[in-house]
Amino acid sequence: MAYRSLWGETRKPATAEQIATFKRAEHFASKGRKLDEFKGWDTVAFNGVGKTVIGTNDDCVVLCDTAIKKNNPELILIQTAEELQEVEHGEKV
Repeated sequence: MAYRSLWGETRKPATAEQIATFKRAEHFASKGRKLDEFKGWDTVAFNGVGKTVIGTNDDCVVLCDTAIKKNNPELILIQTAEELQEVEHGEKV
């Protein structure tokens, strides 16, 4: 199904993948980050297990036991390093 706009362009509804990416981007934005922006000491969940990010590069997030592509939908940002610091020190970063 497609829709015709006032300007003569055809529009299609978003795919399930596009919707999932948009929701993921919204989640990262709520944490003050760009989509798939991870930093050292962030807390993430991967396959339902909580882990700490020990490093990153252009494509991957390095956890204590593995490296994972940043855009993997199973990699979920739970708590940023900044949020953790705020909790530990009782301060706003």
